[in-house]
Amino acid sequence: MRCETARDLICVGIDGDLSATRTQELRDHVAGCADCRNFAREMNALREDLRQYAGLLAPPTLRADLSAALDAAERDQLPFQRRPIVRQAMAMAAVCLLSVFGTWTFLREAPPADARAEVLTAHIRSLLQDSPIQIASSDSHTVRPWFNGRVEFAPVVRDLTADGFPLIGGRLDYLAGRRVAALVYKRRLHVVNVFIWPTPKEAHDTVQTIQTDGYSLLTWTRGGLRFWAVSDLNPMELAELRALL
Repeated sequence: MRCETARDLICVGIDGDLSATRTQELRDHVAGCADCRNFAREMNALREDLRQYAGLLAPPTLRADLSAALDAAERDQLPFQRRPIVRQAMAMAAVCLLSVFGTWTFLREAPPADARAEVLTAHIRSLLQDSPIQIASSDSHTVRPWFNGRVEFAPVVRDLTADGFPLIGGRLDYLAGRRVAALVYKRRLHVVNVFIWPTPKEAHDTVQTIQTDGYSLLTWTRGGLRFWAVSDLNPMELAELRALL
């Protein structure tokens, strides 16, 4: 397990929301990684300190204030060589803090309702077909090249079998007025569709979880790409998938 993945899972599981398998994998990694062990210790201490504020909503200005504080700390107090590493740690701590407060969604710009409806409809439509895939393979080196010439970007494709999310293939879909890449993963007997398309590079990275009609939708942006993961899994398991992609 990579340290980046471990720290994402520490945040997801800070209130015990990881599966038993992932919890054990995280424990195994933390036991052998002093940096992640210290990170987990600090996050648990922060969680305990903030319990008294758990019922409060953060003000709408928190995002701007937090960004300004990170920039100031990076610019004024940290040696140049250590800035990227410390910034990553501080940003992860901020994410965990927001998770503890339970105020994720008000900090994020909500995707349009019609986009959510399109994504959910595409997911359900795929389940009604004989097969939800056009290219059947668990090999990322087979699936990713298949999209060459079919979409105008390079989708992120990873086989996560070892992490409990085997890749079974991919297909083309049509969402938001464009052709998009759709990756299909399994989680036990559940199908997970991950839709990917380009987004403006200057767009802020965002994360939002939506639950509707028995389905969970998780959307985020990263590296100029918009991701939507959709399944009837619980939101915490989709968050695990996001941490791995």
